[in-house]
Amino acid sequence: MVRWFALLVCLGLASPAAALSSFDYLYIEANEGGSSGGHTAIRFGEHTYHFQNRDGLLVIDREHSVDFAAAYALRSNRTIHGRRVAVREGFGRELHAQFRRRHRAQSRQLDVRDALRADRALLQKWLRAGESERVAEHAVDVPGAGYFLPGEGASLPATGHETSAALASLLQRVAERHGDDFIARKRAALRTELQAAADADPTAWAVELPADAYAEPPFAVSFAQRYANRAAALVALDVLEDTRVLRDGSFSAPEGDAFALDTTERDVLRRFAKRLEADLVQLFASPGHDWGPAALAGMARLAALERAQATGRLVFLDAFPADATRIDASTVARRTDVLPQILGEAHAQLAAARAAFATLEDPNERGWARVEQAANRAHELERALHQGRSLRVARGHLVPRISAPVAGLAAPRASTDELRTHLARVEARERDYTAQLDALYRYHLITRNCVSAIFETIRRAAGDSIAVSQEELGGHVEGRRSFAFIPFVSAAAVDRHYHVEARWVIPSFRAARLLEMEAREHPVWVALRESNTLTAQSYAGGQDDSPFLFFTDRHVLSRPIFGAVNLAVATGELAHGLLRFPLDRGRVLRAGAEGVLVSLPELAFGNIRKGSNDWVAPEYRFLEPSADESVARSTATPDARAGSPAPRR
Repeated sequence: MVRWFALLVCLGLASPAAALSSFDYLYIEANEGGSSGGHTAIRFGEHTYHFQNRDGLLVIDREHSVDFAAAYALRSNRTIHGRRVAVREGFGRELHAQFRRRHRAQSRQLDVRDALRADRALLQKWLRAGESERVAEHAVDVPGAGYFLPGEGASLPATGHETSAALASLLQRVAERHGDDFIARKRAALRTELQAAADADPTAWAVELPADAYAEPPFAVSFAQRYANRAAALVALDVLEDTRVLRDGSFSAPEGDAFALDTTERDVLRRFAKRLEADLVQLFASPGHDWGPAALAGMARLAALERAQATGRLVFLDAFPADATRIDASTVARRTDVLPQILGEAHAQLAAARAAFATLEDPNERGWARVEQAANRAHELERALHQGRSLRVARGHLVPRISAPVAGLAAPRASTDELRTHLARVEARERDYTAQLDALYRYHLITRNCVSAIFETIRRAAGDSIAVSQEELGGHVEGRRSFAFIPFVSAAAVDRHYHVEARWVIPSFRAARLLEMEAREHPVWVALRESNTLTAQSYAGGQDDSPFLFFTDRHVLSRPIFGAVNLAVATGELAHGLLRFPLDRGRVLRAGAEGVLVSLPELAFGNIRKGSNDWVAPEYRFLEPSADESVARSTATPDARAGSPAPRR
């Protein structure tokens, strides 16, 4: 699914109950795409946990509750049904702790898997280098080096390049603080350590196979990470001593009034540069070995601030990750209906971040990171919209970390046969670890899905005891051996078995718009106009939607007729896609095929498709949970209820 630029929204989720005396079980209605059978989640105040199928593994995600509701109710156009479950305060804390523990454990387990993959890739790189005379094959990627070095396997140190006054000042401060021979001593020590890291046994760092979904592996620095940290530190020393300027393409200094600096901002940036310089002086003397990437990013920011002072314009590092989703230019060109609005909001967010940073008495990296992130997103949208470029999209925080291949670094002194032996052992360890992860988390539609994982975690908090579950929650829900693995069935099971004290709904964007329209227009006219994609004002057409003509979610009796028309539209798109396959790499063909699949249930009175939105106007984002059904609450306190199980509802 194409992920458009994430928008900040204001979606109220106020709860009358204290977070630790209740939790919300969420059922999210189906839509086409990854959750055609619906979805479930569990909410503890501002944190919402849910499980998703990611590359065949069931992965737990934790999101801010506002962001979660916005993604599903607004962008995905899916109504959210909440059941508020009353629990004792102590059990509520334990339940939340179990979800936190599971999220943290799996995140660390996946980090170990990625570290094993990096070990394998580094050994494969060295083996290829031993069989090739090309310089590029001997270069090793160094995180953070891409802000100063080209991507063709450059060696350091080098001469004949421009120099940075900001880094020259930093170099002087480092010499004053740590001695004139500091860099020479530090470099010699790092070269020795880097060679030792290259010669080390790649399987020496401890890897424990995950015992269960809650077992967090012990902290260990992997073979490739140990090497990369020292390589980055060595490159950072060379960049500092050479006082290099930023590499073209690693930063942005956009034109236009929106990126001009006023007098107050220039003064704040000057103070921030002084603080950053002082922090870097201390960082270079750090006793650890993981400071290299941070030092390269810090020096790059310092050089960007230098350019900003000289030009009077905002200058910021490219912070998009290398694996950012890229929306091709042709797709961007088709969405000029919403991109200007998204760009306007991105500039508003940038202005807010800059205003907040300008008011800081002690400007810091956290405040600047917000500015840098907002500037990256706004400028990326500008270039895509006005220059016809592709659009990079990335979720979460953007952290400057561009890598570059660096030649001339230490390589293992082992023979080719020894390297092959090392590689075979690393590959075997990776296979064993991956197989264990697969056994723990392999997604299954019935036995291991978003529903069963939630109830499994709840059961863990209850000590795998049905009696405890009945005492604390009012009953027991089995998410694997009953039809409760189906999301909407699970919500009904929660109603029957748990202490449900309230039900609430966050309507989807389209459902909320229809209610608003029906309040001020004749319902029949609204139903006719909003029944199809040609005249509907509640739908603008999401990029990820398959072709269809009629909405069928509100029209049960006429659903098979509307579904037949939708099926015909999708079939036509499928035929069109066959003709266009050589030109668009199957984009239209895939859309038509998905349209056929989600239209078929409509012939049997079923409904999956709701339509989605690439952008929602701000005036329609202030959605509040509304009461779905009044639930009479027991007069007993939660503590009293714990003494004897409540009757099942």
